[in-house]
Amino acid sequence: MGAGKGKTKRASGTRTGASAGELVEYHPRNWQKFVKESGIASMGVNRYYLLAEEIAEPGELSSQARKKIITEVFADAVTTSTIVLPDPYKVEDFVFKGNGGDFYISHKNYPDRDKALYDASDYLGIDPKLEDWATTESIANLARGVEDVLTWVTRRERQTPKYTATL
Repeated sequence: MGAGKGKTKRASGTRTGASAGELVEYHPRNWQKFVKESGIASMGVNRYYLLAEEIAEPGELSSQARKKIITEVFADAVTTSTIVLPDPYKVEDFVFKGNGGDFYISHKNYPDRDKALYDASDYLGIDPKLEDWATTESIANLARGVEDVLTWVTRRERQTPKYTATL
């Protein structure tokens, strides 16, 4: 996790589905446990997720650097079960795009159906510590964005007839 620095590693296993009719679960305590047990709680988001040459003054990150942070935070949140995706969805099924401070999430199969990630880019762009409220609130916003995207995707896929070709 974190710009490939090898400080911690993503778990190789996957967790199956979310429960009780929810599409996405959010467990902020899992994030706090992860950052504390990894010894990175007081480290800034920029320092953890970006290479030295990508780090700028807080609030002055490039769109590419912000996208990298959001993508990596999302991957780490799923790996640590802070965000639990329902089966069969994986981190790789989601795409982030943005320019400046406005960022959006979409499903890779429906890139034009995106959901704004209110505040996630702004909060993470100020370089909070990994344990700070701004980081956990950004992860909560990511979870809400994924929930909205998957709600649309599952409705769409239920309505789309599946045709099979017969020869």
